[in-house]
Amino acid sequence: MAKTLKFNLRIDKDIQVRTLEDLRNNFVLEDILAYYNNKLLHKWLRVRGFEKELEAVDKITSTSEKEILIKLIQIFGVETDPVKIDYSLEILKYDQQRVLVKKQKEKMVSATNALFSKYFERYNGLIQGIINNPKSKPMIKAALKIIEEEYSELFKHDFRNFFYRVKDKSVLAVIYLLINPFTRQFYIKDEGPLSSNNDTPTLYLEVKRCLIPSVLDHCDAVVKETIQTGQRWVELTCQRCLVLELTRATYTECAVAQRNDTKHFLDHKADARK
Repeated sequence: MAKTLKFNLRIDKDIQVRTLEDLRNNFVLEDILAYYNNKLLHKWLRVRGFEKELEAVDKITSTSEKEILIKLIQIFGVETDPVKIDYSLEILKYDQQRVLVKKQKEKMVSATNALFSKYFERYNGLIQGIINNPKSKPMIKAALKIIEEEYSELFKHDFRNFFYRVKDKSVLAVIYLLINPFTRQFYIKDEGPLSSNNDTPTLYLEVKRCLIPSVLDHCDAVVKETIQTGQRWVELTCQRCLVLELTRATYTECAVAQRNDTKHFLDHKADARK
C-alpha cells in the first residue's frame, strides 16, 4: 500500500506546524482562515489522520469570517479572548482592504500605461508614416490633420523633435508643417517677425535649409522665382501663398501684397516672413 505523503502547515511565515498542539500554540487567525478557505487545512487534517477535527471542520456552513474563526477555535481547543478575536478580525479586514486597494491601483496604473502606450504608439506611427511616404501629399496632409485633431497637446511639446525627425526624410513634410495653420504657429507667425519660442533663429535656419530651390517643386503654393518688375506690380499667382522670406531684387525692392491691395504689403526691409 502506498505511503501517505505528509506536509506541514506554514504559520506566520516561518513556523512549521506538524501536530494539533503545534496548531494550538501557533494559531494565527489570518493564516488559519486562509488555509480554511483554500481547503489546505482540510488536506492537512486528512493526511495527518486527525479525522475527528476534519469531520468537525467539514460541518462548518457559515460564511461569516468571525463565525468560522469561532468554530475553528472551538474545534482545536484554542484558549483566546473574544475581544482579541474581534480585534484580530478588524486588522485582518484592514489588511485585506489594503491589498484589494493596492491591486485595484496596480490594475488602474497598468490600464493607464497601456492607454498612454497606444496613444504614443499611434502618434509615432503617424510620424513614421510620413517618413515612409516622404512624397505623398495626401498621406502627409492627413497625418498632420489627425495630429491637429487628436494630438494637439502632445505636439505642443514635441514640435521641435517632430521637425528634426522628418526634415531630412521629407521636404514635403516640412512644407506642409508650414502650410497647415495649426502646426505652422510653432515655427513661424502668420504676421510679422518669425517667432518659435526661444530657439527661433536655429529652428528657422533649419527650416530654410530644407526649403532649397531644388526641392520646391514639391509644392504648387510656393513662389519659386524672383521676378524683376521695376515699379510694376506683377501677379505671380492667384492662389493662397506662404511667403517665408523676401530679399532685394537686382534693380529694385521686392515686395508682396494681397491681390488688389498695394497699400498693405510685405517687403524685404521689414525682414518680413509670413
